Order: sequence, then C-alpha cells, then structure tokens
Amino acid sequence: NLLKQRRDTIVATFVDYYGLNSWPELEAVRRLSGASPAQISSTLIQAAADAIKNELPECEVSKRFVPFIAVHEFEALLFSEPNELAEALNIDSKVIVNLMQNFDSPEQINNGPQTAPSKRIENWSQKRFGKTTTGVALAERIGIDKMRTCCPNFDAWIKKIEAIVSDTL
Repeated sequence: NLLKQRRDTIVATFVDYYGLNSWPELEAVRRLSGASPAQISSTLIQAAADAIKNELPECEVSKRFVPFIAVHEFEALLFSEPNELAEALNIDSKVIVNLMQNFDSPEQINNGPQTAPSKRIENWSQKRFGKTTTGVALAERIGIDKMRTCCPNFDAWIKKIEAIVSDTL
C-alpha cells in the first residue's frame, strides 16, 4: 500500500528468515540442501520483489522496493563485535571469539534451533537479553559500519538503499 500512495516512497524490509512461515518460494528454498545464507537470502528477496512487482506493476517496484532477508536473525549482526556483545551479556569475550572462528561471517551463525544467534544470546544472558531494548542499544554501540564490514548480505542491502536514494537526489 505504501508503494501505491506516493511515487517518491521507498519501502525497505528487514525480515528474519529464521521465523518465516509464509513467503514466496519459501518451500522451494527449504528443500535446497546445502544452500548458503547468500543463496537463501537472494532467492527469497527476488521472490518477494517478483511477487510485489506482479501485484503492483505500475509502481516501479524494482526501483522502490528493497527487501532483505536476514537468514539467521537480526541478532547475528550483533556478533560483528564480539567484545561489545560479551560486555553486554556479561560473559568472557573468548566465548564469542572462539565461536566466530567457526564462521566466515556472523550471517552464517546457526547450526540448529538451539544455536541460532538469539538462542545463543538468550542462553549466555540467562534469558535477560531484550531484543528490542538491549539488542537495539547494542546495535547502536557496534555501529552500522562494523556490521556492514562483517555481514556482506546486510551490506549489499544497505548499498541498494543508498543507490536508490542517491539516484533520487
């Protein structure tokens, strides 16, 4: 509906794949074995863009709709700065640093339902970590530049938004 209201509106979405129940091509992606976070994300992003484009052909969707799928939750971005995360959780930073040695990027952290980023954080904080309070404050402390450096899929999304904004100026 936002895309229909004004021609100068950009709609960007940030959706966690982890909890998705319904999304274009979701079942096809879940049947893929060994798909990387980038493959999952790009497939679902394209499916969403195609669905909206088909629904709203007159709205220049490709220039104004910028979906993002965080394959392993918003909380994965917080692993971009292990020392800040450890301090917020009141744990030894070595725990997070050791974990990160197993991954090329925080966007890859997830070995199962109990090892998703939010589950790890919940366990380390004895369930005292608030996603919308502590999580947001920590994200601010870490900073978007650090998250972009460590999380290539997230960075690509931000770059798309920046390109659209610079094209409209």
